[in-house]
Amino acid sequence: MTVSVLFLGNSHVAALRRGWAQIAAEFSDWDIQFFAANSTLFNKMTLDDNRVFGAHETTGASPGDPAQLSAAEGAQNANQQDSPQTEQETRYSKHELKFLDQVFGRHLVDLKSFDHVVLVGPNTNEVDFLRQFEPYSIDGIREDSTRSCLSQSAFAAFCTAIAAKRLPEQAWHNWATPRISVLPSPVPRADCPEATPRYSVWARYGADPLTGLSFLKAYRSHVAALYRAHGISLLSPPDAVYDESGLTRPEFGDEPTRLHPRAGVFEENDFHHMSPEYGKTVLRHVLEQLAQD
Repeated sequence: MTVSVLFLGNSHVAALRRGWAQIAAEFSDWDIQFFAANSTLFNKMTLDDNRVFGAHETTGASPGDPAQLSAAEGAQNANQQDSPQTEQETRYSKHELKFLDQVFGRHLVDLKSFDHVVLVGPNTNEVDFLRQFEPYSIDGIREDSTRSCLSQSAFAAFCTAIAAKRLPEQAWHNWATPRISVLPSPVPRADCPEATPRYSVWARYGADPLTGLSFLKAYRSHVAALYRAHGISLLSPPDAVYDESGLTRPEFGDEPTRLHPRAGVFEENDFHHMSPEYGKTVLRHVLEQLAQD
């Protein structure tokens, strides 16, 4: 029996999509499809009552006319990713619609036609987790006599509260068909620079001998429990993609791929997007997890 899976998300879908091209022949019983956009466009897309997701046409001004959004409004939209969507935020430029046509051949996707939908790249608040617990020693998890101490129960309660801030919206909760899963964005590479604000907390995490992957996994276990209570599965990459620090092995950042085939790769100062080799490795592991489900 063929199992159908849609990988739906932001720019991190690119590595999975290119990786799938290398291993598709090994998974003849799987129907794997992709639908994605950069975060600015993806966060404007909507899910309707029939579980059709994408660039739905809006009423009023033509969604294909880029003049309908001023530069100031566009900047405002980009900075309001966590606020409720407005009609202005759901207008799409000709460039955005052309991108969807060229890369995926459609503006909308019916989620009901799949067995599984994997949301790729959602923010599970791992950065906030690292920042909040950086000053603390935690019983049985990260013990350091020079830091203020937290019990495991306090740690668990705080982890759940941190994860709840980024819980997917209620519209995604408790689906029977398709099953909804979340694959978080990759952990930055182990060579990410502490001097760059975007990576500073990750670099410190990687340099701390008392943390490592087990520390991040302790948080993810609480995220998984919270998501499971809302009918959502949390997926994870295999341990093989990480080095001993708990950050992603640098070689998986070689030629970090973009969504559009002609767009090339991300810049040298990007330590967050990964290569098709990463996508291939993670995709194999994800399909194993879905098969168990």
